[in-house]
Amino acid sequence: MSPASAPAAGASPTPAPLPLNASQQAWLGALRAAIAKTQRGDTKGAETDLVAIRADPNFATASVGLQASIDIMLAGCEQANGEVDAAYADMLRAGQSDPAIRSAAYWLSLSVLASTTRRYDIAAVAMAGSVSADTARAAQLDSRLLRDIVNDTHSLKDGEPDRELLLRALDEAHYAPRNGVDIWTVESFWLELFELDVAHGRDADARALLDRIDIPSMIASIRADSRYRRFVEGNPAFSDGAQINERYVANRKTFADAHPRQIGSVAAHAVALMEVGRFVDALALLDDAIARAAPPAASAPHAFDDERENLRWALDDRSHVLWRMGRWDEAIATETQARENAMSAGGDMVSQRINLADLLYLRGKPRDALAELAGVTSETASDYGLLEADEVRVCAAVQLGDQDMLKTSLDRLRSHRDDAPGPLRAALMCADDEAGLAAMIAARLDDPLTRNDELGALQIHLPEPHPTEFEALLAKRFDAVRNRAEVRAAIDKVGFVEPYAFYAPNR
Repeated sequence: MSPASAPAAGASPTPAPLPLNASQQAWLGALRAAIAKTQRGDTKGAETDLVAIRADPNFATASVGLQASIDIMLAGCEQANGEVDAAYADMLRAGQSDPAIRSAAYWLSLSVLASTTRRYDIAAVAMAGSVSADTARAAQLDSRLLRDIVNDTHSLKDGEPDRELLLRALDEAHYAPRNGVDIWTVESFWLELFELDVAHGRDADARALLDRIDIPSMIASIRADSRYRRFVEGNPAFSDGAQINERYVANRKTFADAHPRQIGSVAAHAVALMEVGRFVDALALLDDAIARAAPPAASAPHAFDDERENLRWALDDRSHVLWRMGRWDEAIATETQARENAMSAGGDMVSQRINLADLLYLRGKPRDALAELAGVTSETASDYGLLEADEVRVCAAVQLGDQDMLKTSLDRLRSHRDDAPGPLRAALMCADDEAGLAAMIAARLDDPLTRNDELGALQIHLPEPHPTEFEALLAKRFDAVRNRAEVRAAIDKVGFVEPYAFYAPNR
């Protein structure tokens, strides 16, 4: 025996492990079988074995650690088998029976399951737990997942405390964008936290958050709200139009320069150029990046590390630049490329389908727009994506004279007014329902929780330089609604509408 393995002087020898009783031997045998089946991809068979262990009356005598481990493994099998409610229940039980297993990974799994089963309050609290449990790991969390969870809390009557808990955890973890495509989402977190701080009288904290916001449309929404105007008056970064635009473009260029192997960051810089009207520069930047992202020779390295996830978004942004340049057919062709790229990458192409459908109905091609929606279903799209698809259906139905489709989709959008206000606004303009849109605006301005978002949507941006005939009609209708007496009165009670020297954001 080596000195390292010998028991210390005076210490009792390590006792031999106690023999397993029959029940314990059966559990271990079933557990080994379940693990082997899981490794072979047989999650149904593994679930059957694990359920049998759980059903043994003697299993209540097992250690809490073993019980929790079985529950976590069972939850994983159930999730793989599409049994998400059962998976959520077993994951929750695991953490309740053994607090020691509540790691960042555990909270993340519980959050995803809670979100999938529409337990949005639990999803936010669990995600906050994951962030706080491991702040280094939190930096790798997908911003879109976080955004979905934050958005979902808005559908809850009392979701503010849960939303604030998550946002505060992200703030304390110094969560930051990892890629240019994340910047808008992350800044939206700080805007929401800014609003919460102001509402609770934490002015110093609110002012500190403003330094992290540079997106012109967000600055406009802050300026537009009487509750927040005092925080930005006298600050050129939030009041001088030229400085707002210059700071935005400069910050995106700095981020892109710091992340040269991210096409998503190049695209974010190009979007900033586009939004301030520098279309030629934006297109040149995107064309160069997309050309460099072309499939390299077998021996050559890829130009960007994020091509699989974000080349589609660079193509999507190129499409919007071309659209604003009046090169409509090229824009549609490029958006089609974005959809094909998403498909070839094996990822979610629903966003590209919906964006392409938008361009098609604006170009007066409603049947083609509807054909794109064939791949947008409850199995492939988020709840918000389904509502965006309803916007397309309303606008296409108007062009086709399909009253049944118009009513069905518009009614569904109206029932989700605050979940998808943007798609509903567009749908009401397509349907030429000025009174309905005016009523929606007045109601959302009257509600403190939706006021700022609605004020942001009412600001006056640069007019689209090359609108299609249908786009021009929609813009004329929106201007008419914005100038209705009841809408003007509702605005004057709570804020301001001002003109800005940048184009409306695309997403």
